[in-house]
Amino acid sequence: MPRDASISLQGDGDGGGAPVHRWVSMLEFENLAKELVEMFVSELQLKADCLGPPVN
Repeated sequence: MPRDASISLQGDGDGGGAPVHRWVSMLEFENLAKELVEMFVSELQLKADCLGPPVN
């Protein structure tokens, strides 16, 4: 075990000073949600295209 391991175990959980929480505005959150929906829709379209036409 490295000698500084005890120090890291007693830390604040902030990643050594790296910001872990950030205020996100409503507009940024909405843009993120739109992007996720677009990615999901494109994934569904890609899967449908790979499967080909439905078989009766």
